[in-house]
Formats: sequence, C-alpha cells, structure tokens
Amino acid sequence: MLLKILKEELLPDEADLPNTYYGAKKVIRNLGLSYERIDACRNDCMLYWKEDNLIDSCKVCGESKWKVDKRNGEVKNKKGKKVASKILLYFPLKPRLQRLYMSSKTSSLMTCHHDERVDDGIMRHPTDSMAWKSFDELHPSFAVESRNVQLRLANSPGDAIDIYLQSLIKELKELWDIGLKIVVWLTLVKLINIVTTLITVEF
Repeated sequence: MLLKILKEELLPDEADLPNTYYGAKKVIRNLGLSYERIDACRNDCMLYWKEDNLIDSCKVCGESKWKVDKRNGEVKNKKGKKVASKILLYFPLKPRLQRLYMSSKTSSLMTCHHDERVDDGIMRHPTDSMAWKSFDELHPSFAVESRNVQLRLANSPGDAIDIYLQSLIKELKELWDIGLKIVVWLTLVKLINIVTTLITVEF
C-alpha cells in the first residue's frame, strides 16, 4: 500500500519503483545489499552466532533463546520454526562499500576527503581534526591511498551496544587485515574532455 502511494502520488511518472514489498526486497537482494538475521538474548547479554548459533539459552542469564507463549508456556512457532525472542538485523559493510565505489557519482565523494583537502588550519571536515591527523601519522601507508575509508564509531550508553557491534567489529578487522576487492569508477579530466574508465583495483 505504501509503495503504491509513493509511486502514484509522490514520485515522477518515470520512477521505476516495485509495486510490492516482496518486489522491493528482491531488488535490494539483487544489488547485494541484503541483511543477516542474528538471534540475540532478550536481555542483550549475547548474540547467538558463530559457535553459539545452535544453543537454546543464554550463557550469561540463562534465558531461553525463543519466544514463549505466555498463555500456555510453549515456545512460539511460525510456519513450523521457533521464533527468537530478539533478532539483530545486520547490514554487512563490505557490499555497501563496493557499491559506493561502483557509481561514478558516489566514488568521487568517497575520495573527496583526500582529493579536495584544504590544509589551512580551519576545521571544516573530520580530516582537519587532530584524531584524523594522528591516525594518518600512525598509519602513513593507509593514509596515502585516497580510496581507503576511515570509519568512526561513537560510544553509546545503555543497551549493551558492544554486544550488537560484534559482527561489525569482525568485519572491520577483516577489512583492515585482508582488504576488499572493489570496482572503481575513475574520472580523468584532460583539458575539457572527461573520460570515465572502469577499472578494477585491489587494496
């Protein structure tokens, strides 16, 4: 219903928006931008993933992994499958980084912190901060490559945020240790001609 309203009332006629939620999910999946479902303890103690994927109760508080029907005390089922009491929807970082570099419009934005950097002592971008500059000094080989990405994680009180960041931290470590193959749209400007070339790089 919402997709239909968006398509008919808000978007231009040429907009190619799926008619159904299933159709929208299919488009996202085909783009490689799907998500992972990771069961979590109802009390935010742990994630049921990796070697803990198959256990049925929390190793910290002992609570059941599954939703229980309060009326009869039985584990809830949906289409013959048990229903987890809490689920983390994790959107993997790697395919999203790859997508950002595959577009000629967004790939230039991914390197503007390096290519358009102005070092005049004025704080106008995170690259002007002492934290960024200190990182560049500690890791010069990383800093010299403009396509490398720096991500900042902010501390958040409550809700055991460290528990829910485990999958992201794991992926960040893999990116740091191994790297990621990407396809980059590189724009070269010569005189008044702009030539766009598709190249594959690994770093």
